[in-house]
Amino acid sequence: MMKIVVAFMASIVSIHSAIAGSNAQLGPLASAQREHRIDHAQELLGSLYKKNTAVRSGEQITKVNGAVYRWTKEHLPKKFRADSQRIAQAIIDTSLKYKFDPILVLAVIQTESSFNPVMIGGVGEIGLMQIRPETAEWLAKKKGFRWAGKDSLRDPVTNIKIGCAYIEWLRERFDSHAGLYLAAYNMGPTNVRNLLGDKKWPKEYASRIMQNYISYYEELKDTKG
Repeated sequence: MMKIVVAFMASIVSIHSAIAGSNAQLGPLASAQREHRIDHAQELLGSLYKKNTAVRSGEQITKVNGAVYRWTKEHLPKKFRADSQRIAQAIIDTSLKYKFDPILVLAVIQTESSFNPVMIGGVGEIGLMQIRPETAEWLAKKKGFRWAGKDSLRDPVTNIKIGCAYIEWLRERFDSHAGLYLAAYNMGPTNVRNLLGDKKWPKEYASRIMQNYISYYEELKDTKG
């Protein structure tokens, strides 16, 4: 009997050691992603964060990568779904780089292009994040991205990298005020500052993004991390 108990305890220790080893390998990255996600969610919602149960439920979810992969594949047009893993990974990696909530990036893409990688906007915006070529070229030179003309924006990964870099640049210019830097992504920083100078508040575009953002969290809230 004693031998059975000892063998059983040894197996438990072995299992826990394996789990601990796995967590040690994956833990720091997942922990950093979760911390950035929660911090950015609080920045995006401000004083409304505590009242939004859907977004706050994200505190209990340790990883969202699976959901990012799933949503990306579901929302892409069928002919682009074979590339969904590469696109989702770009969202995850770029969000980690800039300490974004990846769900915010999904919300911007949903708002801008409905996940159509070849969409062309009314004033020449291109791709998933609807970036104007002149803005992209300026930012590519500033940040050291490879640039081969406006066709570079037709590559979804390049589009995401440049789009997120632009959001981060605007975030710095507007002191991390989400309502302002999201509005500036759509209408440009000069127009936002002009509105503020006229004592007007730009909110329509940012509200659309946040509606999509919260909708993703509504779907995610029952997910176990």
